[in-house]
Amino acid sequence: MVWFLILQKEFEKPVKLAIITHHKYDRIGGIQALLDQKLKTISTPETAIMAKEFNYTMPDPSLDSMASSLKVGNMKIEIYFPGEAHTSDNMSIWLPKYNLLFGDMIFALEQKNSGIIDEANMEAWPNTMKNLMYVYKDAKIVIPGHKTWGDFSLLPHTLEIVQNHGK
Repeated sequence: MVWFLILQKEFEKPVKLAIITHHKYDRIGGIQALLDQKLKTISTPETAIMAKEFNYTMPDPSLDSMASSLKVGNMKIEIYFPGEAHTSDNMSIWLPKYNLLFGDMIFALEQKNSGIIDEANMEAWPNTMKNLMYVYKDAKIVIPGHKTWGDFSLLPHTLEIVQNHGK
């Protein structure tokens, strides 16, 4: 909830939409607070179903399971399923206006291991990263799921970590 207030204060604009990119606590744990603020929360049908299974309030399952594009004001937002990685339902977010990519399956440079992999598909994750690197080769700003944001170099960094997992 704190980020919600910070965003509104820093950008002096109301937050209009929350995109739930997967069903784990770090992405959906505050959904009830968002809904209490009357903020529209959306996800894929898979994420909504998994949210219910994990006893969270379900977001609106209005996103396509593979790719969606929408506009919020004059901002185009692309939501894309690059493949299984951190979770089976992890989606990436692309803001073409800023060449900005967000994905919880992406690691910050200071992260040196695979992290929490209780639901990860370690076999698919390298191909998912290669897919992101191909589709978003123009990414200038990359925001990982945790820690410090960076540039495109976070993608090959993540690929190296997941390829070397267990070695």
